[in-house]
Amino acid sequence: MADRTQEGRMAVLRIVACDARDYYDILGLDVAAERSAIIKAYQRLSLLVHPDKCKEPGAEDAMQRLNNSKEILTDSNRRKIYDIGRANGKGSRPTPASTMPTYNRRTTKRKRNESPEPMPNTEPE
Repeated sequence: MADRTQEGRMAVLRIVACDARDYYDILGLDVAAERSAIIKAYQRLSLLVHPDKCKEPGAEDAMQRLNNSKEILTDSNRRKIYDIGRANGKGSRPTPASTMPTYNRRTTKRKRNESPEPMPNTEPE
């Protein structure tokens, strides 16, 4: 148990010391890492630093950084954007999916030639 606690403490300290925008460093991976390696690194580290298991100060921040890193690096489109910004030195940070807007899809389908219902006139006369 003491080894696990010490390992969690060291992981939290390392993650918090990393630049919050360097997702590869947070996960301890090389830029050429494959998606499966990213997921494995995330799973291993999240078991160590999860705030429910690790009571070390900064565990919540470390877990949030891990989540953001995994979210960006496992999405191929967002990873490309991140890698391009990183190569240009701009530190581009794609927006985490949790803060991206969501759009509700229409639940009923219109017939092909059917036009949408006109909006009622709500303007004051």
